[in-house]
Amino acid sequence: MENKKAPEFITDDEKWLNSRPLKLADLKGKIVLIKFWTFMCSWCQQDLPGIMELEKKYKDKGLAVIGIHSPETTFERDIEALKKQMKVLKVDFPVLTDNAQQNWKAYKVENWPAYYLIDKEGNIAFHILGPGIEGRLENKIKEILGI
Repeated sequence: MENKKAPEFITDDEKWLNSRPLKLADLKGKIVLIKFWTFMCSWCQQDLPGIMELEKKYKDKGLAVIGIHSPETTFERDIEALKKQMKVLKVDFPVLTDNAQQNWKAYKVENWPAYYLIDKEGNIAFHILGPGIEGRLENKIKEILGI
């Protein structure tokens, strides 16, 4: 899927948390790290501190982190439960709810967590699945940023 135009966020009846509604066009010129996750997934929770550290470290250099919450269970579709868990986990980056899993399907995600790096032109530059990948993501972020 690398080097293909990134699908635009599908927001039909979905909500944005921690942000106004966003489009990839709003982020043109930035490197966008999209994290597909669900709040009850322990692997999704384990890497949040590392992802937030990457955001903090590279935000001023042009990195934007966007979460897409694609629930696995009916309970995880509850927006209030998601908001509570985001507070517990200290998630402060924008999160798009994906209860109908339209974004999940558009990006052809296979499991949680999944990460997509979108380059400054809006193309998928890198994607990786699973936990414990912060080092590989950081290397790719630095490569795309040219640092």
